[in-house]
Amino acid sequence: MYREYFDTVSMFDKNGDMIPFGWSKEPVFFYNKLNSSASALRVKESDTYCIRNSHLLLTVSIANLGLYGVVSGTIIDFDSFRIGKKVVKKMFPFIRFKMPESSLSGDVAYNDSQIGMKFSKAGTKRYLKCDFLNFYNNKNLYFNIEIDEEKAESMNASLPFDNSKTSYFTKRFLPQMRAKGIVRFGGNEYNLDKEYTTAYLNWTRISAPNKVYYHELIAEGQFKNSTMTIHFGGGLSDNSEGIENCLFLDKKLIKLGPVKAKGHANDLRSVWKFHDKDNNIYIEFVPSTKGGGELHAKNDKKNIIYGNIYGHIIGNDNSVMKIDGFDSLLINTTL
Repeated sequence: MYREYFDTVSMFDKNGDMIPFGWSKEPVFFYNKLNSSASALRVKESDTYCIRNSHLLLTVSIANLGLYGVVSGTIIDFDSFRIGKKVVKKMFPFIRFKMPESSLSGDVAYNDSQIGMKFSKAGTKRYLKCDFLNFYNNKNLYFNIEIDEEKAESMNASLPFDNSKTSYFTKRFLPQMRAKGIVRFGGNEYNLDKEYTTAYLNWTRISAPNKVYYHELIAEGQFKNSTMTIHFGGGLSDNSEGIENCLFLDKKLIKLGPVKAKGHANDLRSVWKFHDKDNNIYIEFVPSTKGGGELHAKNDKKNIIYGNIYGHIIGNDNSVMKIDGFDSLLINTTL
């Protein structure tokens, strides 16, 4: 079984074997990938940001997936309930898709005649910049966003795969950051300074054995006078179930245990149910049909579905947290 880590630990020893198996509230897992024995063609590295307020949801990603690199984005306008989406794949990405070895520092960027996108970090600030021509339906996407971490806690996970020395998974999920700036899409402009806007980072590095089917639920809303973010992840291995499951209340992480997920990964209209063995956790994810159509995007090997969650979480003190319609993303991935 996995355990909680408190001190910095390297992920790989000098023989390339995976060392830590567990989670932490701080980014203590040092991704010393030069020690890894995994093939560079099998290693998949991605940095994904999601920006959200009451008017829009924007997700953007730069990824090196071994044989090819991906630049992608999805924007949902909550006023019109319309979606824009784009995925650009480039072969042999080793030079143009050089990914940071740490979520604490380093820049990642991609540039060509159509796309200029850069994620950077300085101190406690993160900066996202983009000029994307013909992003969707001949509409251009532009954004210039500043994100403040404000010493928020994060979910950090590190785990090996059974019977595979060259396979591993590490991730940092950093939610509830404040964002400000501007987003333009076609003729619409979104001024993030005038709206309470949150951001999360999903920083993932993985070398998977064969095919692994992974699901992730990320939801955020208001609980009483606090911002609550819920994160479930599963499908990696039996003995790691629940390693990523948690909720955040005003930037503080509360660890949750394993939950069973039931839904149809290839059905974009499927209702998903998440519950633990005692039903202390019971969540239903319902895909949105607002505006007369489904709000979803296919990002390479990911299906990203926007919807809402309903249910409850009962705390250790028997307090009941009722959840009624939090904005949510369900992400089904073939790793």
